[in-house]
Amino acid sequence: YANHDPEGDWYYGADISVHPDYRGKGIGTLLYQARQGLARRLNLRGIVAGGALPGYGAHRDRLTVAEYVAAVARGELRDPTLSFQIANGFEALGVIEGYMTDEETGGAASLIVWRNPGFVER
Repeated sequence: YANHDPEGDWYYGADISVHPDYRGKGIGTLLYQARQGLARRLNLRGIVAGGALPGYGAHRDRLTVAEYVAAVARGELRDPTLSFQIANGFEALGVIEGYMTDEETGGAASLIVWRNPGFVER
């Protein structure tokens, strides 16, 4: 909470996940839509988050994490998490090094942002 600013312009997206037994039923999309709705109601600039890259392990012998994120963002590769985030309106801006505990990525995560199209400057 040391860096929390209740008057801040951005929503920081913490972990969202759906139990494997319930995936593919639209629950994840509803959760993302709820977050975007909250950002709209609060007139925030958007949502920023770090995202896991569960598909990177299959490509780590030939791509850096940054190259993998860029390839997924261009639609050349599919990642179970990042591709879903992009399909739900997020943009992959790059990589956050040392973000999480993940041996496959060396602790890196994708840096994603959703920009609120209805944001009004205060």
